[in-house]
Amino acid sequence: MKSAEAWEQREMLADALRRVLADTFVMYVHAHGAHWNITGDGFPQYHSFLGEMYGELWGALDGVAEEMRAIGVTAPATLPAIYAASKIPDKDPGSAWNNIRAQLANENAVVIAGLGEAFAAATEVNNQGVCNFLADRLDKHAKHGWMLNASR
Repeated sequence: MKSAEAWEQREMLADALRRVLADTFVMYVHAHGAHWNITGDGFPQYHSFLGEMYGELWGALDGVAEEMRAIGVTAPATLPAIYAASKIPDKDPGSAWNNIRAQLANENAVVIAGLGEAFAAATEVNNQGVCNFLADRLDKHAKHGWMLNASR
């Protein structure tokens, strides 16, 4: 009984990390696309801000995948698998800052929700390493949210 319960808990953590990876990847793609396509009066500032954001998101992806491998599961490695695991719709925000900002703020909230679920699952299996990694990601996304919402 104990091993079946442990297996189920590991699978819950694996699913939660799969979602974190997928949601982060989709948000990365949208932030990078917005960086390419932003127009308007605040172009230099928004272009720079989006560049920093997509760079941070890109840098996080490998860490999520490594945490998945450390618990013995594989990370999704195809676009269909990533999009299937994500709760973020694949939608082009266009080139206007207000649309980009609103979409990325919503996506960031989705990532934070997934990180919270993954943190709870890691806590359940007493995996402090994953908890620490996820706590750091939560801090990064709290800052993303603050910056997106402060730039209305």
